[in-house]
Amino acid sequence: MLNKVKTKSGRVLIVPSSEENTVITKAAMSDRDAKPLTDAQWEAIKPKLRRGRPPVANKKVLVSVRFDPDVVLGMKSTGRGWQTRVNQVMREWVTTNASIKTIASKPLTQPKLNQSKVKKLSKSSKHEYV
Repeated sequence: MLNKVKTKSGRVLIVPSSEENTVITKAAMSDRDAKPLTDAQWEAIKPKLRRGRPPVANKKVLVSVRFDPDVVLGMKSTGRGWQTRVNQVMREWVTTNASIKTIASKPLTQPKLNQSKVKKLSKSSKHEYV
């Protein structure tokens, strides 16, 4: 008897019965080239199964900045990596200006808002300040 399972997307999957599953497992175990991995082998490879970018100590901060169109076109015209070059230009400017340098070296903290502003912001926006 076929066990059919319908997924949320509408696909129909045929699930083997317990007897069929036993036969499939026995056949896989007898094939020396296609043996299933043991739990210990899975644990050994788990750390290698990481998706996405590798974690970094100093994450970059996402900001929204408005530049004049000619500035953006000029930077984009330099080719791939233009955002990295914008970051380099901004870093050079910050390091050459002593007053900014002292501010940038201090740890940044979020400003504390009084409760009335938090309530107003939470009603008009999805984001809340904590």
